Amino acid sequence: MGNGNFLSAGGGGMLVKWNIHEQDGRLISRLPEPIYALAYHKEKDGVALATRGGSIYEINVGDTRLLRQWKAHEEAIFDLHYENDYLFSAGHDGHLKKWGGEIAEPLLNLHLSDKSIRCLHEDHGSLWIGGSDGHIWRLKDGDEHITEFLKVSDNSVFAIARIDDQLVTTGRDAHLHVWKEMEKSNEIAAHWYTVHALSLSPDARYLASGSMDKSIKLWDTKSFDLLKVIDRERYGAHTSSVNKIVWISETEFLSCSDDRCIYLWKISET
Repeated sequence: MGNGNFLSAGGGGMLVKWNIHEQDGRLISRLPEPIYALAYHKEKDGVALATRGGSIYEINVGDTRLLRQWKAHEEAIFDLHYENDYLFSAGHDGHLKKWGGEIAEPLLNLHLSDKSIRCLHEDHGSLWIGGSDGHIWRLKDGDEHITEFLKVSDNSVFAIARIDDQLVTTGRDAHLHVWKEMEKSNEIAAHWYTVHALSLSPDARYLASGSMDKSIKLWDTKSFDLLKVIDRERYGAHTSSVNKIVWISETEFLSCSDDRCIYLWKISET
């Protein structure tokens, strides 16, 4: 969100606004069901929340008003992404949907898989989509059809990152798969268990990965050398699965976990 502010949401149904300089957060909303995904629209100061039951709630962060609510998927929604005034949702039902304005019906409804759609990642006019069937798909801005798809794993794809002309995918197999021009250029056994999160630093120097093995790892984006392992034993880190990582500056990032904790980390060059 900027200026040290950020939002959190989780299984308790609560949306909370925080500032990195303050200990306590501000409750924005409490939904009647677990929240599985969150997307923030900076220009509108609005947030979209996706739930286990397949509903989407749009809320104004400033005045906490519920702007609209609708049943978007029959089952859980695993990811959301705003593209200008449009909202994309990725569902357990294998559908990618595009929503706009006050329209109750999706502007676009693509049935991509018989398994779940797990993650969305936007980069330079393309929306990359990862699924539980091990595929990724590419939807270019303004298109209504998938232009590319690729089998990247025998297991679920939970996170995608774009680094220059390379694409990095990861998921249940705990490996980092590096792709260039849709051909694999590198594969790294990154964690012990499922990787849920990938996040690129604003200056593109570091890639952070978060895993069910409770650790966060920092990677050099040029060589993919491992730079740092952040775990409980060495740094007093998370006690459960790391589910999301968000950079707030070139040297600072937030991590959240099933242990219900949010940590702020700062990279030291010394």
